[in-house]
Amino acid sequence: MLESRGSRRSPRPEAPVPKPTTGTLLKRLDRRVGHLDRRVGHLESGVRKLDRRVELVEQKLPFLATKDDLKRFATKEDLKRFATKEELKEESERTRHYMKVLIETVHEKIDRLYDLHLANTRRLDEHEASHADHDAKIGGLDLRVTALEQRPSRA
Repeated sequence: MLESRGSRRSPRPEAPVPKPTTGTLLKRLDRRVGHLDRRVGHLESGVRKLDRRVELVEQKLPFLATKDDLKRFATKEDLKRFATKEELKEESERTRHYMKVLIETVHEKIDRLYDLHLANTRRLDEHEASHADHDAKIGGLDLRVTALEQRPSRA
């Protein structure tokens, strides 16, 4: 049956918990000690890796520059003489524009050379055609001269 909210249930009697035996306690203790041994082994492995990394850093330390070492190099005041990022960007844009103009000029020159090449090719073709015409005429004259030379002379 359903109980109303206001009423209390009677607690169930709990089963008595048996007392662990010495063997059971030893097994539990062995498991916990084994678990701790694994965790300690894992921690020791991590410490060894950390030791190796620290050794590597210690080997590199003598070669790293200190503040005193860096004082010999450029200071902020020294760097003010050099171009800023904005100035470099502006110069880059000017250079890009200049290169585009140069490329256009080169393209125009190439186009002019191509046109001249075509004109020369046409003229050569015309000369070859007239040369062929002259060859044909010379061939005809050569035949006439030969025919005249073979005639008996009238003396």
